[in-house]
Amino acid sequence: MDAWSAIAGQRPGTVWLKRLFPPDPGFIPRYRMAITLLAKGAPLQYAVRKAAFRYLELEIDGSVLIPRVETERLVDLVLEFCESRAAGGSWGVVADIGTGSGAIALSLASEGALERVVATDISEDALVLAGRNLARIRPRVPVEIRKGSMLEPIRPGECDVLVSNPPYLSSAEYQRLDPMVRDYEPLVAFDGGADGLDHYHSLLSDAHPRLRPGGLLALEIDSRRSEAVLALALVTGWSDARITHDVFDRPRYLLATNLERTT
Repeated sequence: MDAWSAIAGQRPGTVWLKRLFPPDPGFIPRYRMAITLLAKGAPLQYAVRKAAFRYLELEIDGSVLIPRVETERLVDLVLEFCESRAAGGSWGVVADIGTGSGAIALSLASEGALERVVATDISEDALVLAGRNLARIRPRVPVEIRKGSMLEPIRPGECDVLVSNPPYLSSAEYQRLDPMVRDYEPLVAFDGGADGLDHYHSLLSDAHPRLRPGGLLALEIDSRRSEAVLALALVTGWSDARITHDVFDRPRYLLATNLERTT
């Protein structure tokens, strides 16, 4: 993606073929603004207000995390779980906790044969942005947007899958991030507390009653903390918890089935 083609909403090849024609009204001010932001060190996605995720093009701004390629595999894992239980029809209510731009929720609703998707976030600005992406993408599966912290918006026994990419850096690690990340992407999307595990404590402790029997909890994790997250899952009663690796062979995802609690 480059700034010119992203702002024009066209493929780079189309932009090249149309290079001798005047741009649409309003294009030049948007392009100049993007170049100004890039010159100040802003990530390209924020400068052009667009980000690619799987098969989607999402509107984004500084209120939400820029979707990462590692999270695309998390979507695959949820889709595989749901497809294994669908028996050829629609199956499953899935909740995306901390949806941000709606990347996970809208991908699942666009690609999966699901009954319904719920997207939650504590940030009003993020939910407004996710709502705009929902209205533009119009996935085939209904998506409901709810405001609230972590699992608070999810009713007991409502979901077959809970999926989340929660903040997983320690506060000290966040301060050492590249300025392009630290100065532009929202703190709330990265800072997981003193040990980076604050949100995992909440998700693993509170997910059991929200999931139906046999349901799946799918979390993206920091590969450096995979053993700590797995241990926390076992302590909080997830006897079927296991770690799955990403495309770079790093321990990146925790998958846990809602079986009978062991504690």
